[in-house]
Amino acid sequence: MPTRLSEVVPGYKEAVERELTLRETAFLCDRTVLANGLRVQQFTPTHMLQALYSESPFVMGGDVQGEHLLQFLWIIRETALWKDEDKQRFISAHLYLIQPAAFMAAFHAIQQYMEETFMDRPASAEVAGEHTSYYSNVAELVDIFGHEYGWEEQYILNLPYIRLYQYLRCIIARNSLEEVSFINRFSDLVAVAWAGRRDAGPCIANRNVPSSLQSENPQRAP
Repeated sequence: MPTRLSEVVPGYKEAVERELTLRETAFLCDRTVLANGLRVQQFTPTHMLQALYSESPFVMGGDVQGEHLLQFLWIIRETALWKDEDKQRFISAHLYLIQPAAFMAAFHAIQQYMEETFMDRPASAEVAGEHTSYYSNVAELVDIFGHEYGWEEQYILNLPYIRLYQYLRCIIARNSLEEVSFINRFSDLVAVAWAGRRDAGPCIANRNVPSSLQSENPQRAP
């Protein structure tokens, strides 16, 4: 009988539960709470466009300064609490986050928020050489869900990514002619790291775990 990963890999069971909880609770509410206690909205394509337009390092990379932190928090703010005309009041209320300890807590909370947002995003195919894009990633999502479900553009743009990518996995699985194997970002990372420590490197290079180990990341029953 195959060994269950949760029996031998420290942290694997907790990572699986984290993934399942994040996926399911995303359908309960469009809002969430950051690790540092701030209430925000789930990240959507509209937020992504706003962050790209403002050249936020949280989506474009680069060093994050205090103004970038406040700018990003304003983008993902809970709009029921902070209207468009409340921006200056919002900034004043969150200036304490520029202080070193509070800044680092908020910075890491946003990093975790973004990791969880995109945990089910399909891996991009590796293409040798320079790749020319002819449309945005957001346009691709609108096209996929408009074609598949008949959804309107604005509806798609305001759905959280953490839900959109679950729908996308369903679409891929349903339309694939072969069995599809998805990456579970947090639990697979724990398993691969454990295998790498155990085997001194080969499993990390091969991106797998021993076949004698049984994955424990099934779909929960509805």
